[in-house]
Amino acid sequence: MNVLKSKRSQARRLFTKALNDFEKSELDLSINEKILKLRLIDEKAKHMLEMEETYREELIKTENNETIINNEFDESECYIDKWRIVESKLASLLVEKDSSSVVNESFTQNAVLRYPKLKLPTFDGNIKNWLGYWSQFKKIDTDLNLDDHDKFAYLLQSMEKGSSAEELIKSFPPGGESYSKALHQLQSRFGKEDLLIEVRC
Repeated sequence: MNVLKSKRSQARRLFTKALNDFEKSELDLSINEKILKLRLIDEKAKHMLEMEETYREELIKTENNETIINNEFDESECYIDKWRIVESKLASLLVEKDSSSVVNESFTQNAVLRYPKLKLPTFDGNIKNWLGYWSQFKKIDTDLNLDDHDKFAYLLQSMEKGSSAEELIKSFPPGGESYSKALHQLQSRFGKEDLLIEVRC
């Protein structure tokens, strides 16, 4: 029984530590980072729940004092409730991400309908292909007839599906206010001069 209690304590500690770390940094995380961290917390929680269930079953078999049993169950339920909150938050974020993807697709399609003749370059996230991509996309970036809303839509559409570059752009909310930030992040990651020189060498 003591061994089970010790295992349960460790499972609770690891779950609580991961949850506390997430809550401290939550405001600074992107939606994708939140989902990843909550999934890791969920894994720790499920291990903890197995320990909780095993310990409670043994407690009922070996303990006759009902007050002790009630206290243990109440404490156990507190941890289980924390896990339920994690599950709910994770589900909400997944719905939010899906909704954002739908908005991004709609936003991109609307811009393409407005400028159907504009041929877009594509970028696959490979640094070796950055200069070729940028030399073409720069024409869109400097086009005074396009506003930032349309430029963001074109930027998103020009990312190869499933690439790290597309994931980066999708981490920004759709709209003109995101264009300069998203482009700057893209250039910082793939267009650094030192990396380009290294690749060319």
